[in-house]
Amino acid sequence: IAVGAQAGAAHTDYRLVSVDRLLPARENLQNAFECYDKDDNHIIVHGELEMQDLHRDVAALVNSNDIANKLMQEADFHRDGDLDELEFLALLDTICWHLKIKICTKLASGRHLQCKGAGAGGMQMLGSPEGLLADAHADLDASFKCFDLDGNGKLSKEELAELIEHLKTSLYFSNEQVARALKESDWGMDGFGELQFDCLLVLLQRSVKNIKLDVQ
Repeated sequence: IAVGAQAGAAHTDYRLVSVDRLLPARENLQNAFECYDKDDNHIIVHGELEMQDLHRDVAALVNSNDIANKLMQEADFHRDGDLDELEFLALLDTICWHLKIKICTKLASGRHLQCKGAGAGGMQMLGSPEGLLADAHADLDASFKCFDLDGNGKLSKEELAELIEHLKTSLYFSNEQVARALKESDWGMDGFGELQFDCLLVLLQRSVKNIKLDVQ
């Protein structure tokens, strides 16, 4: 019980009570999500106290109940009123963009991604697939620009094909891994944008971790 209590207390460090917690919450997604998933059922349920707590914190961040409602509805891409961990990530991203917070966290390497419209090759980073995905998620705005070559905020069929090819040939993901993650993340009504791209990164990170667990 003491261990669980300590873990719960540590998770409150990522509760969205101030703007400066948004980026740390993205980088510690599971812990931040568990601040609100009180019953540990992997869902923040509509109408329950945990959703009310989240709504109150979001409304305080954006200074508006109406805007909080709008952002939470945008993040609910399953359209069931609840938020799972991936939708919670979408909410964090939309809050950052609404508040004009650049999603650009200093990487463990001390560098930032450099793209300059040169495509995937412009990322110029070496490392494990898991590390590269974590870096791309941390420096989301820059990594998305590596593939959004025309800068219109959406990946065209050609740009999405380049992303898929990069995941398979440079990061060695299987066809099945990429197809599964892409299917779950491609929920945008108006195209594959930065929000869907971030969800794809997180889903692929999970698939790497699951493979490690299976091997062990």
